[in-house]
Amino acid sequence: MLIELVIDKIVYGGDGIGNYNGVKVFVPYSVPQDRVLIAIKKKKKNYYIGQIKEIIEPSPFRVTPLCPHFLSCGGCQLQHLKYDYQLVVKKLIANETLQRIGKVFFPAKNPLPAPSEWHYRNKTQYPLAPPHKIGFFKRQTHQVIDIEKCLLHPTTFDEIKSFLKNSIKKAGETVYDEIKHSGNIRHIIIRKGFNTNQYLVIIVTQEASLARGVYEELPKSFDGIVGVVQNRNPVKTNRILGDEYKKLIGQDYYFETVLNKRFRISAGSFFQVNTAQTETLVKQVIKLLAPTGQERVLDLFAGVGTFTIPLADFVDKVTGIEINRIAVLDANESLRINTINNVEFIAAPAEQGIKNFQQVDAVILDPPRKGCGKELIEGIAGLRPKKIIYISCNPTTLARDLAIFDHIGYEVSAIELVDLFPQTYHIEAVAKIVPKL
Repeated sequence: MLIELVIDKIVYGGDGIGNYNGVKVFVPYSVPQDRVLIAIKKKKKNYYIGQIKEIIEPSPFRVTPLCPHFLSCGGCQLQHLKYDYQLVVKKLIANETLQRIGKVFFPAKNPLPAPSEWHYRNKTQYPLAPPHKIGFFKRQTHQVIDIEKCLLHPTTFDEIKSFLKNSIKKAGETVYDEIKHSGNIRHIIIRKGFNTNQYLVIIVTQEASLARGVYEELPKSFDGIVGVVQNRNPVKTNRILGDEYKKLIGQDYYFETVLNKRFRISAGSFFQVNTAQTETLVKQVIKLLAPTGQERVLDLFAGVGTFTIPLADFVDKVTGIEINRIAVLDANESLRINTINNVEFIAAPAEQGIKNFQQVDAVILDPPRKGCGKELIEGIAGLRPKKIIYISCNPTTLARDLAIFDHIGYEVSAIELVDLFPQTYHIEAVAKIVPKL
């Protein structure tokens, strides 16, 4: 079935959407104001899913994607949109989601654009597949596409990946087969300190062994590689990393600087993938918090202290709470390096960690994509903070959580957007939440 359609908008996830005789039609890789000929691939109860057969009249916001893998690789969703319009789309999606799910009608501001829309990622995770494919998963599958270059990360990552591909072949090492749960090397992860030019390479294996020939020449071949680490994940799972880490060469961490603070980041620690925009994000958090120097602040989901440590200069005391013990070790080492004395870190789940406190002046939240949930939000409200700064990478869970805050006496007073992920549908938001008057 072929139909002609005009695309009205883009929804969260990156698909365009149009209306055909009262039925919504979702169309991947379409742009608002595109006039397109669509083949209907699936008919659901309340909507259709279509595929572009012909662009009859292209939108003025459409551009030719730079990556030849764009239509197959699942890594990017918005390369076919002009960058300025990507920002417009993200603002529209954020506001629509907040209004529809959370009944939050306080408007988000225009997203702060990235200094560079290309080569911004400081971390890339490559899945492998037999015989020697290294790349990314095809859109909505676990089929690995062998990709030579990616435009979102530093070109050195491509060179390291190519080097490892050849060394895996030469060493006779096996590559993991997800279906058969056989073979050894599952993922290759490369991390970079953009402001330190340090690289850390992590090789994820199913087995405890790994041929030395795979990695032993890496530091000699590339400047800046400070360590090679093996992570073992023997479980049949979609989870990338296991719990076992082993230093193979050098150290199992690298350093990065953010706003003149030096951070140690281990192989198993989380750090935002866009270093330049992380600085922007930290500045926005401090701006919204508007500290006087007297505050006692809790930073939940603190990680390696990305917000905790820069905030130390502006408040009386900050306590970071983080469940990942490796990240807490990193954070404490960063405190020592930066000679900071008014910060402490607690290794605990956020829900447990806050039970050590009766009252705080402010709370910073940077939860994973699943958000906070009712129990934690009620616990935070019990501390009677005057300000809550919520950093979110998922507008749907942010909207849900803001509705819970609203129900228990807190309201939004500001929403900022920061574009951490150009060319993708991901949206980073910072919301300021205060007690209702």
